[in-house]
Amino acid sequence: MDKQVLKLGACILENLPEMSSEVIQGWIDNRKGLQEYLRGLAPPKKYEGAFVGVAPMSIYAREFFKDRDGLRTTRNWNAIIMPDVSVGKLSTPPTHVYSIDVPEEINEEQIQSRLPNGYLFEGTDTFVCMLAALISTQSTGEKGVLLTNGYANVFYVKVRRVFSVHVYWPPSLKEWQLHVGDPSREMSLRAGVRIFAYAEE
Repeated sequence: MDKQVLKLGACILENLPEMSSEVIQGWIDNRKGLQEYLRGLAPPKKYEGAFVGVAPMSIYAREFFKDRDGLRTTRNWNAIIMPDVSVGKLSTPPTHVYSIDVPEEINEEQIQSRLPNGYLFEGTDTFVCMLAALISTQSTGEKGVLLTNGYANVFYVKVRRVFSVHVYWPPSLKEWQLHVGDPSREMSLRAGVRIFAYAEE
């Protein structure tokens, strides 16, 4: 172990406040909580990315996001995202999102601290319109803003609480697949996935 790290550890021990044995044991039993607390000594750096344009879009979301040739939904998508989407025609103007290619394997709970402030998509109507615009420009797996190499395109969407939407184009299946997960379960994201954040330029 590096000498500076050992010195830092000794310095922390010297400056610990007085604690009861119950509090000390609580930290011993909660290693994960202690690790999160100590991370405050060196906050993780934000991932760098780039803004990408999204074309204007008008859709009937409940028609667009039905299973069809080239697009496959999942039970979680239909149970979590679609009930929150308006029934009528939806429209969005030209806009942009922040695109980040993840350089390392990391779990979903940790990665959120590395994303820009305001990264959540909080309106499902706006989110599904934007996603439809992205998919429409790459409807048969053309190269573009979305990855089409089988790696996930990830969006964090707030529907009462935060969910992760994973959008894939498996080359062998030649269809867009929409999955919804729970980032609090600490699922791992592999290096090379692309995250899209709602962020102001």
